[in-house]
Amino acid sequence: MKLKIIQNKGCIYFPEEIQEKYNLNEEIKICHGKLTSRAIIKSTKEELAISQDLADLLKIKEVDYDFKIINSEMIILGPVVGILAKRNFSALTLKYLSRMERFAINCTKGLLIVFSLDKIKDSFVRGYYFNPEKNKFEEAELPFPLSVYRRIGLSLFEKNMLQSIIGKSYFNSHFLNKYEVYKLLSQFEDLKAHIPYTILYKNPSDLFEMIDKFKIIYAKPILGLQGRKVYKISKEEGYIKLRFREEGLNKIAIINIHQADVIDEYIKSGNFILQQGIDLIQYEGRSLDLRCIMTKDRSNTWILNGIVVRVAPQGSIVTNVSSGGGAYMFEDFCINNMGFSDVYTFLLKEKIDIFCRRICDCLDNLGYNMGYLGIDIGVDKYHNVFLIEINSRDPDATIALDAQNTLLYYDIKANIVDYLNYLSGFGDG
Repeated sequence: MKLKIIQNKGCIYFPEEIQEKYNLNEEIKICHGKLTSRAIIKSTKEELAISQDLADLLKIKEVDYDFKIINSEMIILGPVVGILAKRNFSALTLKYLSRMERFAINCTKGLLIVFSLDKIKDSFVRGYYFNPEKNKFEEAELPFPLSVYRRIGLSLFEKNMLQSIIGKSYFNSHFLNKYEVYKLLSQFEDLKAHIPYTILYKNPSDLFEMIDKFKIIYAKPILGLQGRKVYKISKEEGYIKLRFREEGLNKIAIINIHQADVIDEYIKSGNFILQQGIDLIQYEGRSLDLRCIMTKDRSNTWILNGIVVRVAPQGSIVTNVSSGGGAYMFEDFCINNMGFSDVYTFLLKEKIDIFCRRICDCLDNLGYNMGYLGIDIGVDKYHNVFLIEINSRDPDATIALDAQNTLLYYDIKANIVDYLNYLSGFGDG
């Protein structure tokens, strides 16, 4: 319903049928994001309206709103949801905001707000709201949203500040590193067998113990992204071999086992994990893994939006598209490239779906509020599934575009907004 702003003071105007339906009193509390005020109720024949002074106080815009009336005493105008996009307001450039418009493709009610950390002031922010009539973001002083999708890292102090304003109605609540993922999920017996054994690297003796046990292991930065500084490590007579990709080239380092300290030039103590190597299926001799895109919807339910197969360049150990890998949609790749039948492809996808939703449910049960995850899994030659890692720090949705699936890309953006709406009280549950 379009909320009209009129020249009056201290009043909100309801159509008569709404007053009768909700048995409204003479006064009501209005909530718009985290801003609130009391208003006198007056009747109108057709449209919902509010006086100019209250619109100014509550930072209300002339857009379409849904509303919820609670116990005939309070009206919540919404949804009022936000994306904490940058640390500094100056980074919210026109180019960046044009990319944010992709979140607003299905946003026809309430306010979708893009804002920065440095412009938060108690119950309001200075940022940009999406104006559907003009089809663009406009700068304004706005109410602090009732739910937030955060795309930036936060210190403990900053996280506490955010929680003091909206409680736990933001996601992803934690950016989990690779070792945290292992420690958290390996405590679940049904998942443990599907997670490669992992330790925190402290010194070369850790590496020798792992490689004696598993023959092939991987060293990965705890906080690494895009396959950088990932090493595939094997032991051959008298030396250790490290395979890795650097500056677009596949490289090999040979280290004499009697010069173990050289390992620390590549793998830093406390900053890397060592992970059991799994013999995963390949395509034409090239490594591959699966990026499973998980989002929550407006009913707080985990959805597998899609699976993208990532295929490494020839001779590379990393599959990331940014490192030269290819991206393909799961069903097409399995049938057309791997030679799987339609039925077998469907059954394998069902297995992956169940596995990924179990991972997400476990994180929920541990108290983490996640709404958008990129879960990377591998499949061995027996078609067992294994968790490789989880990207909880704003996974890059453009992998869908790399796989030539524009619809998937926009579905991801729409589901993020749907979950924001749920957290703000305007979902289906």
